[in-house]
Amino acid sequence: MRRLLLASESPRRRELIGLLGREVVCEGVSLPEPMGDFETPEEIVMALSFEKAWKASQNSKWHDYVIIGSDTIVCLDGRKLGKPENEAEAHQMLMLLSGRTHQVFTGLCLICPELDFKIVDYSVTEVEMGPFSAKKAWSYVHSGEVFGKAGAYAIQGLGSSMVKAIHGDFFTVVGLPVYLLGQLLEHHSL
Repeated sequence: MRRLLLASESPRRRELIGLLGREVVCEGVSLPEPMGDFETPEEIVMALSFEKAWKASQNSKWHDYVIIGSDTIVCLDGRKLGKPENEAEAHQMLMLLSGRTHQVFTGLCLICPELDFKIVDYSVTEVEMGPFSAKKAWSYVHSGEVFGKAGAYAIQGLGSSMVKAIHGDFFTVVGLPVYLLGQLLEHHSL
């Protein structure tokens, strides 16, 4: 098995890779996250995942690693919700999601420079939010958990109290489709 590099400093993504029984090194990669209206959610998460892995792969010290890039967005009725920039935007996103079903898309890219190997894929999960009040949304915003999270919530944290049901892979919503990652690593003997 090759060593893994996660092109992110996300502690939750690192923990999720650990569920596969694999150790991982992390290196943060910063990219602008444009979400043009002409791009599908699948295209956006796969493109951003690829860009993160590709940028990390340019460092020769990771030449023999499998480099993992991942990115997540939330979509409601075709509207793409990224990470909120401030409290007001986080509250607005939460109120849009209240009592409705949305989709969470998480892209995944694996690159191994030594093998000249590249693969990009994605996973999608539907999340049904229960109805909640503006007051509850503000309380959640003030917890600070909303920042750095697509759609302004963390299903694995306090945000779980607003989630009524999910249809699909829980870990896709957390930010890394563990099953898909495991299948890709196994299938390609990485």
